[in-house]
Amino acid sequence: METASSLCPWDFNIHGITVAVDVAFTYQRQRNRGNAAKGDSVSETRHLYLHLYLNRQRVGEDEKRQATDLMTLKNDIEMGLLDDLSETAQRKADKYLKISRLG
Repeated sequence: METASSLCPWDFNIHGITVAVDVAFTYQRQRNRGNAAKGDSVSETRHLYLHLYLNRQRVGEDEKRQATDLMTLKNDIEMGLLDDLSETAQRKADKYLKISRLG
């Protein structure tokens, strides 16, 4: 994704690629048409294009914000506020921090 060929020509912080994807789906006919009657189930495979973008500047901002959030969370836990954390903060602490209770 981070190759010279994937660079956006007007913003060098953005990378983008396009991936071709074949998707199989089934639907029910709403009207008669050709050999398919109303109510028949029809299965088709469609060729779709998935466009993926990466903004390097935003990635840096997101990493900085996450580090700040984790340090704030760590300080709250060290002050003994583990039981007072919101459910979201507790899930984040369980996921990213190793917590042990002593004493």
